[in-house]
Amino acid sequence: MKQLLFFILLSLPAIFLAQSDLVLETNTLIKRMDAQLNNNTFEQTMYFSWSPSEIEIADPNAEIPKMTFRYLVMPEGFGVKEIQFTGNDGKFEMKYYCFNGTPFFAFLSGEGQECINRYKVYYEQAQLVTCLRQTNACNGTSMSAFLELKDEVEMMEELTGFAQFAVLADAYVMENSH
Repeated sequence: MKQLLFFILLSLPAIFLAQSDLVLETNTLIKRMDAQLNNNTFEQTMYFSWSPSEIEIADPNAEIPKMTFRYLVMPEGFGVKEIQFTGNDGKFEMKYYCFNGTPFFAFLSGEGQECINRYKVYYEQAQLVTCLRQTNACNGTSMSAFLELKDEVEMMEELTGFAQFAVLADAYVMENSH
């Protein structure tokens, strides 16, 4: 038992170091990709905007939501998928940084009433590795620093709304890109 505990204690720094290396490497790559976006060195391969009749609205008197999707292709297999949704309940923006179509990082932002939440989500081999959240705690105050969400259930609860929009956008793209 002591040997197992000793092994775990020795392994922890390596695990945290590997995650921090992933975050540092990803952040460097994102800066490079953002520079390409700012310099317009990409090809916009898809752009869709949903018409009001394509978005189900429970309340006929509600504001008609707007949803857009675009995919930007960059050199060497990189790309950025952007999804935006604006409606009664607020505004959601999702920006997925991809390699060969698979996300390795996502910047997600959700705003509604007085609540603002932003997330930095790091993936490795399409698996969520690290999720950082910045929030104003729904009280209209200034934003907190980005803090890591460690509880897997809390992470999934907070990211579910974004995932639903991403699935909707992907389904729409698949239906309309043929």
